[in-house]
Amino acid sequence: MERQIAEVMAAYRAGERSAALAFPTVGGLEEEKAQLLAGQSEWARWRAGVPRVTNVAAEWETLELEQRRAIIETVIEAVVLKPPTKKGARTFDAARLEAIWKVT
Repeated sequence: MERQIAEVMAAYRAGERSAALAFPTVGGLEEEKAQLLAGQSEWARWRAGVPRVTNVAAEWETLELEQRRAIIETVIEAVVLKPPTKKGARTFDAARLEAIWKVT
């Protein structure tokens, strides 16, 4: 995919392809790439599955990233980022995060 994008842009820079053709082509390739990456991530979560652990806190460090995500997805519906309390604040503030827990 990256190679195709590079080839289209090289053709555009060399004057072999117009902007009207090159940029929509690159945009389509980038969109396809994003979809493939999202699918790859979803597949990895599915493949990892929810690990069967008895003590998540004790075993957390040994779990793969996708296994951690699978565990989190079983208990959290969403995470809401609240507006900053100070105007212009651009630093991370964990107090602005709110977990929406799944109701079972």
